Amino acid sequence: MTLLLRLRQRIAQGIRHRVTLLGAMILALLLASGMLAFTTSQNAFFLLFSLLLASILISSFINRLMLAGLSVEAELPPHSMAGREVDVRLYFRNAKSWLPSFALEAKLPSGLALHMPMIPARGASPQSFPYRWLARGKPDPILVDLQTRFPFGFSIRRTRIRVPVLQALYPAVDETSGFAVVLTEVLRLARRDSFAGADEFSHLRQYAPGDAARQIAWSASARLPDFASPLVRVHQAESGNRFRLRLDRAPFLFEDSVRLAAYLVWELQYRNLDFVFLSGAETFPVLSTLDSYTVLKHLALVQPDASAHHPEDASSFLISCRLRHAAPAGPVHAAARRPGEN
Repeated sequence: MTLLLRLRQRIAQGIRHRVTLLGAMILALLLASGMLAFTTSQNAFFLLFSLLLASILISSFINRLMLAGLSVEAELPPHSMAGREVDVRLYFRNAKSWLPSFALEAKLPSGLALHMPMIPARGASPQSFPYRWLARGKPDPILVDLQTRFPFGFSIRRTRIRVPVLQALYPAVDETSGFAVVLTEVLRLARRDSFAGADEFSHLRQYAPGDAARQIAWSASARLPDFASPLVRVHQAESGNRFRLRLDRAPFLFEDSVRLAAYLVWELQYRNLDFVFLSGAETFPVLSTLDSYTVLKHLALVQPDASAHHPEDASSFLISCRLRHAAPAGPVHAAARRPGEN
């Protein structure tokens, strides 16, 4: 049973050891020299037979040794988003303590081939390639076919490595059909109800990368001995009159709701609108670009929750997507509404 299971796994992975045209010619020459050696008893044919046999054995041993001790790690750039081309960085590591690996070729699912002349002993070879994932969250492992024909090219030995991707992909923030209409309505309601900019002052802190320029306290910073590090105004995190968006966690069209939420968070932050994002029991004040990335990181992994309760809150707006106009092949229309509205 174990033998059959291993055979099935080998068939699923494909042929791992393939003889090249040069290898087939060497094998034919080996057979011919062996037949001549045993039929004629000539020392020259015995010497040729032994040299060819030794070359094949050495080639197969070194061929296998080149792939031993190799591992691959994947790394994505910070704030990678689904639907956009991502510059994936692969680190091919050689754990062998004394022997480098030569003439390696890595084939990727996209069909791209990466060539590495050498990976030093206890070293690594970084390689980059563009790739696009369509779904948010943790990506599926990258299947890398690593192969080599070193040293003589008699055969190609291949191994398949599943490379896990640890970073999660943010949902796409690009505009989709109907999203711009929702954004216009949200901006209108925010200005009408005077939610933006009504927070109470809390304290001053040092400037951090990503803070908006409107938050800098210029007068207080000018009084500092060293103006190289300005001060930033911090407002109360929990304000009763700050504009609030709440994500609809219902399973129906949940992925569309997540994309709409990501689009609104990105566009509202770009328009310098302070607001609070609500998802279940979690609260995210968005006052800067860094805060918007925190929300996108949450949206990358959030899951639907049919039991989630949306309180009747007149100061918050529910982000949800619904099918309208009842056309089976029609577009998905987005909607942002107050909880309790139909």
